[in-house]
Amino acid sequence: MTTRPPFDDGISQVDNVVKVNFTRASSKEECDLSPSLKSNLEKLTLFTKLLEKGIVSIVLDAQLKEVQVPLEFKEASNLRLNFSYRYGLKDLEFDSIGLRATLSFPRGFYFCEISWHAVYLIELENGHSGAVWPDSIPLHLKPFFEMEPTQDLKSSFKQNKVEKSKPSQYSKKKASFLRLVTDESSK
Repeated sequence: MTTRPPFDDGISQVDNVVKVNFTRASSKEECDLSPSLKSNLEKLTLFTKLLEKGIVSIVLDAQLKEVQVPLEFKEASNLRLNFSYRYGLKDLEFDSIGLRATLSFPRGFYFCEISWHAVYLIELENGHSGAVWPDSIPLHLKPFFEMEPTQDLKSSFKQNKVEKSKPSQYSKKKASFLRLVTDESSK
């Protein structure tokens, strides 16, 4: 380490020293996570939980720069990818930023990197559990995800004071508000 000459205030500075204040935040608001990080952690938690149960489908906007998929899928705003421990994905990794793995596609294998920011739906293969993040849905697809919750969901929303930024939990039996998204423009 090198020592710099003292400044006018008489205190010398040392290179490569970082001062960190480890005092606790004084209020709960200061401890809250950013909405983006909170959403990423919700997606990670659900993905991890469902992966223990079987095949997990994620639907994402592959057009975002934070997503690396084969070029022929890069224009898809509703790309569905499946993950499972049963697939033997040796390089499967996931954390608060996203997930990474070498996946099989019609033209061969490709190392994919997917940011949680691009993911807007996570569900178990059988469709009985999962969540939708309305804030992550691409704008042109939002009309296909118009949510009209059943009475049960409406009352639980009022009781739990669910905010729009939180994921919408659903089950297949109560998922009358989810519609199939198809690309009719390619016909």
